[in-house]
Amino acid sequence: MGVTIIRKIKYIYNPSKSKNEIIIHILQIQLIHNSNSQLTTMFLQLAHTKLNVYQFSQALALECYKITHQFPTEEKFAMVQQIRRAALSVHLNLAEGCSRKSKVERNRYFEISRGSVIEIDAALDIAYKLSYTNMEQLKPIGDAIVNTFKLLSGIIKRDTDN
Repeated sequence: MGVTIIRKIKYIYNPSKSKNEIIIHILQIQLIHNSNSQLTTMFLQLAHTKLNVYQFSQALALECYKITHQFPTEEKFAMVQQIRRAALSVHLNLAEGCSRKSKVERNRYFEISRGSVIEIDAALDIAYKLSYTNMEQLKPIGDAIVNTFKLLSGIIKRDTDN
């Protein structure tokens, strides 16, 4: 499986493409690979990767990369990077939080993750108002934002109540 992905990445590499275009192609290949097989994680088969919130946060990150790919080039090092960093923050803080033993420490990572969801939502609101995107294009990412936010809020509330 790994060899197939490496060959596909080498095949799509084109020196005239930007680093971000290559990353998007890699993410698309991983998404296609994941949808064609039961492999949903990279190397560690940890329990949190089976959680709905993990799947939604991953979908959110992928959708953020897709939608920002169409933003104007003058936003490449501003809004695009901010949205992408926040999207990775959602997913990575969730993953790291799941590895923590203390409820307090775990919730801190989940709160950071949820804050990044809010950051993405606010940035996309500005992008929409600047006509970088439209509601039809925002529908998949909107669903991922709402689902990820609700699930993270539920996890935080559950851990706080207990």
